Amino acid sequence: MLITREELERVPLRYRWLLKLLLKFPNPSIFSKFPGIEGVFWAIVAPIFLILYFLTSVGMVAFLSLIFIFPFNIVLGLLIPGIIFVFFLRIQVERTLQMWRNIHTPIKNWDIAKTAEELLEIFKKQKANTDDAD
Repeated sequence: MLITREELERVPLRYRWLLKLLLKFPNPSIFSKFPGIEGVFWAIVAPIFLILYFLTSVGMVAFLSLIFIFPFNIVLGLLIPGIIFVFFLRIQVERTLQMWRNIHTPIKNWDIAKTAEELLEIFKKQKANTDDAD
């Protein structure tokens, strides 16, 4: 689960209902197989897609205003941008929760001497393996 019950209780009450609602929407995980292209997608492809969609939606609202009466043409014209916005909001909430979790977790105290000893043992094993191979 993305957020535990304890973490949800620490979220201010005014945001808790919105968070519960947004987390019920599915997560569009199109980057699970190729995580390296996520930045390219959000920096280049998504803005181009949204600009082109805006231009076509202006024409669609004008066309829909000829067919449907006033409230329906606006609702139909804003349906797809609304869905895109909800998915975008869901992704932003996940990123914000991850950032919040990273900031507010207690700092781990590492034992440097123990880590250095473990690292030296690993190096000795690697050296012994390379000496045996030669």
